[in-house]
Amino acid sequence: MNVLLSIKPKYVEEILKAHPEMLWAQFKEFSGINNEKEFFTCFGANKKGFAIEIGDLEIFENPADPRILIPGFVPPQSFCYIDDNIFRGAVHG
Repeated sequence: MNVLLSIKPKYVEEILKAHPEMLWAQFKEFSGINNEKEFFTCFGANKKGFAIEIGDLEIFENPADPRILIPGFVPPQSFCYIDDNIFRGAVHG
């Protein structure tokens, strides 16, 4: 699986690579996924995964839930899955 990810580098403290079991053990409280089965479904049969540690996190006193405020809200994605041929073309020119 090839994934193209976009994030502003100024917010990234560290990018960690580990087996999904290790990532879940270390980051389950911070992953944004409350369900263990859902977490491992994201990784499928992959033996390695990545976690992006974000710095300067600001937690709002009264957070707003966009799913309540915006009918039909779908969170934006900062990544997309890309076809192997596109990936090879981008990497190998």
